[in-house]
Amino acid sequence: MIPLARFMKNVVTHGYYVVRWCASEFLPMATRSTLSSRLAEFCRLLGLVTIVLIMAFETDGFATKGLPGTRLAWVLDGIVAILIGNVAKEFAIAVCSRVMNWLGLDFYRKGVMLNGRVFSEIVRSDGTWRRCEFGKRETVCEWTDRFGACNRSVTGPRLEA
Repeated sequence: MIPLARFMKNVVTHGYYVVRWCASEFLPMATRSTLSSRLAEFCRLLGLVTIVLIMAFETDGFATKGLPGTRLAWVLDGIVAILIGNVAKEFAIAVCSRVMNWLGLDFYRKGVMLNGRVFSEIVRSDGTWRRCEFGKRETVCEWTDRFGACNRSVTGPRLEA
């Protein structure tokens, strides 16, 4: 009985993380009123529009037919739409960060990963970047310096595998 309870707890926890990730990565919710946060908001909106358009296009044939297995097709179409929407969003964010850097400005964004960790990322106009992931027990930061060297810092207790 204990393994079943642990399994159900994991399902609920990870289901919450997926819903939280979808909401924070595709719904435009700017927390700051800067140009980079507005551009990140636009990129998230672009990803959401991509998901909606793909779902509308893929499920158009299933909406009027009462075929068996239609629910499975909707679920698979939703997964494909989310994957393609995420690629479109990340591509738009990469383009926006390059444009901001070309203008001599830094590009900053925050988000949530699928495992529930919050991250912040900044791409500076001098070619350096920094990304920090904030977990419950530790914070992991990775960055580059002006000479191209990659650095990593882990604060908090390390969890040994």
